[in-house]
Amino acid sequence: MVTTVVAAVLLAGCGGGTGGGAAPLTPGPATSGPAESGPAPSTGPGPAATGATGSTGSTGPAGTAASALPQLDAFLLQVGSLDAALRQAGALVNADVTAAGMTPRPATRQAIDAVDARVLTVAAAMPAGMGVPLTRASLLVFSGLASRAAAFHGVPGSAVTASSADYRHMTGCLANGARAAARSAADLAALRALAASTPAFRPAAPSSRATAEIALQTRFVWGGEACCASCGGYVSDAVATVVWHRRVLEGPTPVDGTIGGVGFDATYHAGTGWVVDIHAG
Repeated sequence: MVTTVVAAVLLAGCGGGTGGGAAPLTPGPATSGPAESGPAPSTGPGPAATGATGSTGSTGPAGTAASALPQLDAFLLQVGSLDAALRQAGALVNADVTAAGMTPRPATRQAIDAVDARVLTVAAAMPAGMGVPLTRASLLVFSGLASRAAAFHGVPGSAVTASSADYRHMTGCLANGARAAARSAADLAALRALAASTPAFRPAAPSSRATAEIALQTRFVWGGEACCASCGGYVSDAVATVVWHRRVLEGPTPVDGTIGGVGFDATYHAGTGWVVDIHAG
């Protein structure tokens, strides 16, 4: 039954509960073990990465090195929140599907819009200052969530029949999300294990380029998943190459640098942080 297939695509979730160049992100494997459902994991606050090796700083009791895991708490909590929102959106989409086709309700569209809004909230919680391994593992978890969120972009805005091209497009997009969901439990567990075995790092200053690069890396991933009519399908731990160099690439206006060969602008505002814009598409 078509309805059963869509349900399987949408309800697979993040295990444990929370969960360069200009080339496209590397597609992830179709499956990586069964997805699980459960409460969001509780882990400590944390800073994210930039592509450069972060420094370690904190120490625990009796001079022992503290783990980086507590530093990722804020990020992991946002991962869990988005995972829950993805599950809710999936349940609503599934309820809108019948053997005859799909008729999206307003509540379904609202849930999908809410998922999109939360993607960059997760990105903003990723700390800056991590070394390359933790950065890659964090980006992999973020990439999986972004792929699942972008998969909902294939859901039509109005009723479609099961024989229509729009319906086939929708199911193809949802399959992209299913692949990301299938591996999410393992990717999240790997991040937690790596953070637990990594010494605490020194968070980068909010005004630093390292912090700006976290925003650039996550937006670069989200753009690959959702821009230019894309609807997920790529899961990657790639850290795109960032080059800071104000120059003219195309047109009269110079850019502040490139990420993966694509120009970007980045401006820091005291009190609110970095505003970045990648000139892709």
